[in-house]
Amino acid sequence: MGRLASEIADLGYDVVANELDYGSILAYHLLTNHTSSLHQHTLHPFVTKWTHQANPSSRYSALTVPDHWPNKAVKLVEGDFLEMFPRDGEFDAVVTLFFIDISENVIDFLSNIHRLLKPGGVWINLEPLKWGTHTALQLSTEEVLQLTDLLGFDVSHTSRKNIDSLYAEQPDVLLKFTYGECLPFPVRNEDGC
Repeated sequence: MGRLASEIADLGYDVVANELDYGSILAYHLLTNHTSSLHQHTLHPFVTKWTHQANPSSRYSALTVPDHWPNKAVKLVEGDFLEMFPRDGEFDAVVTLFFIDISENVIDFLSNIHRLLKPGGVWINLEPLKWGTHTALQLSTEEVLQLTDLLGFDVSHTSRKNIDSLYAEQPDVLLKFTYGECLPFPVRNEDGC
């Protein structure tokens, strides 16, 4: 819902965010255009989750948002990442957070990230390189890293870290997924291709 984009914009960077999911787009616009205080809006995001519940009240757990002020300087581009950015070398950096997993083909996403970066630009990935069942092409983490090398990225292996990450965690649920290959490492576009 734009928190990472807002935090980066708060640091003084010009930020363009991209979102395809209609529900996330609506939530982003609600938070950006109709927020006058932190924790103003109450959501019940687990009300449709009827499996793996410790008790029935768990599905009615409430969350208040936002816990960080939305930065209105962020430009949101709504639509398919592969289609919405026609210009090559448009960005100094691309930051991905639980984004690669939505690709039907990870090669297309990585190729597009590489195409969008200016020479010397940096891709910073803060997510598992593969998780869930969304992608049609399921490469291992090591295969994705080999692919980045083939595409012309210079992977900084010294800053590579495995960080356990819970995504959309529901309190008091019996089944939780922890993604242990969140790799916050910069990948530099050396040749500008």
